[in-house]
Amino acid sequence: MNATVIQVGQAPRAALVAGLAALIVAILAGCGGGNASLPCDDATFRAQDEEVYVALVTAQNARAGGAPAIIALDLRRGAAALERVLATPPCDDKLVQIAEQERRAVVLLGEAADAIEAGDDASRPLAEATATLSMVQRALFAPSS
Repeated sequence: MNATVIQVGQAPRAALVAGLAALIVAILAGCGGGNASLPCDDATFRAQDEEVYVALVTAQNARAGGAPAIIALDLRRGAAALERVLATPPCDDKLVQIAEQERRAVVLLGEAADAIEAGDDASRPLAEATATLSMVQRALFAPSS
């Protein structure tokens, strides 16, 4: 009976050791500059021309005015489009920097939507989001030399 208890007790320990070993290998094989907890993928990150365009045009259109509830909803949709892309982090350090700018744009779009819903002035976050997304668009889609 003791032999059975030892074997049963060793099975979880062996699984734990195997799991920790797999985790260490995954961390060591992580992407340069990327989030080691998620697999990085430069190709997936680069394939976001539509998402960046939607977020940028949404911010530009919001600056032109319109129905506050619709503008706020559109801004949140633009931020959500960027968040979907950011769910798969890039590997390349240059792309990691671009991803940081996109995260900033997500925050700014949220701030603008919040301000609009509260009836406050959203011109600052909208202007910053537009500038940030324009920079992201140029950096991502400029021809490489």
